[in-house]
Amino acid sequence: MYHNKLRQLLIFAFLVFISTPAFAIEVVTDFETESVPIVNEILRANDIAVRDNTTDIATNVTDVAAIDARVTTLEAGDDFVNLGAGSELTIADGEITVTTSYHTVDTQSDDAADDLDKINGGSKGDILVLQSANSGRDTTVKDSWANIRLASGTDFVFTDAEDKILLVFSGTWTEISRSDNS
Repeated sequence: MYHNKLRQLLIFAFLVFISTPAFAIEVVTDFETESVPIVNEILRANDIAVRDNTTDIATNVTDVAAIDARVTTLEAGDDFVNLGAGSELTIADGEITVTTSYHTVDTQSDDAADDLDKINGGSKGDILVLQSANSGRDTTVKDSWANIRLASGTDFVFTDAEDKILLVFSGTWTEISRSDNS
């Protein structure tokens, strides 16, 4: 049980940390005392402090409100980091404009196929999941000169409504992972 909680907290801390680089982060745990030093050592390297409710290790939070504004929800006992319901975006002249961390993408004018050449929006550290809006229409995420960098320079075609791609923004949208489910 503690290993699953630890994994959740480490993933959560990483996601929050890369999306809020100007702030330190506190991870509050209810782990047994002997597990905290290991976690603390890992996280301190990234300016993330850990406080165990039983030992009250010093914290390193500078602005909890700013972090809370960037994170949808993670309450004690939650099993997932939730990116929200997102919304559908339609490609217009090869571009979309993202407003949250999760969107479905559809072709312009419901065409059979379309290319996504540029993603507008985002700030350094933002994480983005794009998913196909429709199995009947193929969207190709292009490794482009505009601002999308994909693994090995290989385009990714959404051919199934369950196809997804995970990107992080660092001046360009860079692929972290893809899921081809067709």
